[in-house]
Formats: sequence, C-alpha cells, structure tokens
Amino acid sequence: MMPDAPMQREFEVVIEPHTDEYSRDDNRWRAQVTTLRRDLQEQVDTVDRGRLVPGAKGTIDELIVGLGSAGAFTAMVECIRAWLGRDKSRRIEVRWDEDGVERFVTFQGSPWTPRRCERSLGRLRRE
Repeated sequence: MMPDAPMQREFEVVIEPHTDEYSRDDNRWRAQVTTLRRDLQEQVDTVDRGRLVPGAKGTIDELIVGLGSAGAFTAMVECIRAWLGRDKSRRIEVRWDEDGVERFVTFQGSPWTPRRCERSLGRLRRE
C-alpha cells in the first residue's frame, strides 16, 4: 500500500481594487472592477465574498484568488498588471494571512513584474 501523498495547501489572497477617480457606487467604476473580476475568473480559481467594515453599511465585496500553483500566481499577476496599466488612478490592495497575521501590499500603476509582486507577497506556500 502506497502512503497518501501530502495535500498541497492552497494559498489564498484577497484582491481589492481602489481608485480616487470614482466612488465605489459609480457605474463607471463598477464596470472597471467587473472587467478585472472577469479577467481573473477566466485565468484562476476565484471566490466572491463579503467583508464587514466598521462604519460601512453592509459589506465590502472581496475577490478571493486561490493560488494552488506557480502558474496561477503568474496568471493573477498578469491580469492585475494589465488592469492597472489601463488607468493610472487605479490601485490594487492584495491581502493574505501569514501564520495568523494579516499582510498586505498595494500596487499602483506600472511597471511592475511578477518577480516584484512575488517578492512583495513573500513566498508562495507549498506543502
């Protein structure tokens, strides 16, 4: 009997787009965010989730990206880079949990590369 192969733990990041150009409820901004979501969903595993924010009515929509492979990480970075490159007022906050501590990095504009992003996010966890 063969021993069970160790399960690979999926590393998840939260992608949260921002702009100073539009309010969160502006239909033009919503269309831009929808484009980012669609592009990411075509390339990587994603889940939509709401997050409660103190002082806000309702929840803030978050896009969770599962990074089970280096290919998924690269695809995510390429989608984000292309999206940011279309408008300099855009920025993206990427958040993740590292051993119970929330970490984050904010990307704005370009140029930035997958290597720079990976250094900022720390190591891609594989178990």
